[in-house]
Amino acid sequence: MAKAILDLLESGDSRAHEVFCSAVTICLGPEAARGCLPESSTPAKVLILESSGRVLSTMDLNLDALKSPAGFFEAFDKPLHGEGRASLSKRAEAVRGKLTD
Repeated sequence: MAKAILDLLESGDSRAHEVFCSAVTICLGPEAARGCLPESSTPAKVLILESSGRVLSTMDLNLDALKSPAGFFEAFDKPLHGEGRASLSKRAEAVRGKLTD
């Protein structure tokens, strides 16, 4: 899995880079995952956390999604940004509000 993630990072594809820049990506072995998030850790699961550490959503890890930047983007864009990329719009509005204050 680490090799597949490194290949995505080094691909130069902006879609893969956008996903990596939108979230902190951490891969944990089963024991470490249970130690960090005992109530949420299940092997082969992807956890989407908010900044406080609360689990927002989970999804099964699809290793095929790591094979190409397009597949990676398709698998992770909606879980990270919501339907229609709504969370990006909310963040942009929050930033705009701070800039005009």
